[in-house]
This record gives sequence, structure tokens and C-alpha cells, in this order.
Amino acid sequence: MITRECRPKTFDELAGQDQNKKVLKSIIKAPEKSPKVIIMQGAYGTGKTSSARLFARALNCTSSSKPCGKCKNCTEDIDHSSFYSEYDSAVVG
Repeated sequence: MITRECRPKTFDELAGQDQNKKVLKSIIKAPEKSPKVIIMQGAYGTGKTSSARLFARALNCTSSSKPCGKCKNCTEDIDHSSFYSEYDSAVVG
């Protein structure tokens, strides 16, 4: 799927989400103070899923506080990962 091939792999590759990146990166630095749930809302194509996937990888990266792309948590398919769950309210059934 082209969306998986073109999806950003790091926060630096994520375009147009400066405020979002700033908030998520600050949570990554102090995860013990983070909220239990983060709800991302916005129009189609604004980067919600990409941001959430990068955030999940960064929180669980064993090498650094950003997705390294080398450890098990960064390389496994996030759709089958135990540390990422996505609920799309537009999908019914």
C-alpha cells in the first residue's frame, strides 16, 4: 500500500505538524507524567495516524527517545503490535 510506503519514519519527516510534534516529544521525554489516553481529532489527511504511530514507536523504542528504525519495536509491523491500538470512529461494523 502506498500509504505505508510513504508514511514518515521519524518526527523530522512529519510535515506540517510542528505544534503536535512539540507536544508529543515533550511527553516522550517524561512518559511517567503522560496522559493515559490521547485523542487526535481533525480532518482527513492531516497526519493523525502518522503522528500516533510515530509516538507509539518513540515511547517503546529501546534505543532512544525517537524511533531508531533498528530495534524490534521500531521494525515490527505496528498493525500487529501489542503497544499500539487504533480506533477509527468512521469505520462502522
